[in-house]
Amino acid sequence: MDKSQDSEEIAVVASMSFEDAYNKLEETTKALEAGNLTLEESTNLYKQGMELAKHCNELLKATELKIETLKTQFGNSTLLLNTEIES
Repeated sequence: MDKSQDSEEIAVVASMSFEDAYNKLEETTKALEAGNLTLEESTNLYKQGMELAKHCNELLKATELKIETLKTQFGNSTLLLNTEIES
């Protein structure tokens, strides 16, 4: 696999939704576990799986950050609301 193919695959993975990437990662894992692959095919699938796992992890981290931000904002709003009610 040459560098332009690597770049194309990375771009495809980067554009995937979490669900699509996770499903593709499951398929890749099953194919690797099943065996019946050449060393080169296994290596390429492993590399693809690592890219998919990295992408899923990045999406999860971004979502976690969004949730923490919302919790902080909501928490601050709740504190203001409780203060107004008590006054």
